Amino acid sequence: MTLRALLSLLMEDIEIIETNRYAKDLKQMRRGSYNWAKDQEKLNQVLAFLRKGIMPLKEFNAHKMGGGKHWELHIGSPRSNWLLFYDYFPQDRQVYLLATGTHSTHDNILHNASLLDR
Repeated sequence: MTLRALLSLLMEDIEIIETNRYAKDLKQMRRGSYNWAKDQEKLNQVLAFLRKGIMPLKEFNAHKMGGGKHWELHIGSPRSNWLLFYDYFPQDRQVYLLATGTHSTHDNILHNASLLDR
């Protein structure tokens, strides 16, 4: 592979794939959020990072969940209650958005990450 081809590949956006569970969770967040416009901007910022292949570890307290298979991050700030669960496949240039919500709505996921398996 030439250097030009490699640079071209690196500059491409990563594909963001929404699972059905994520879409349902997001719809529920829109209905229940007191300030969806502000919250949506935070989510868009996170998705922009992911789309460019930047894993926002420190800014959003992103970390692997128990078992090390899935990722979790806090949307808005490291102490935020709004979570995004995702899988990142750098070799395929894909991010799967698995679920989103608060600690209380996703307590079962926090204790059993296998619930996110596709």
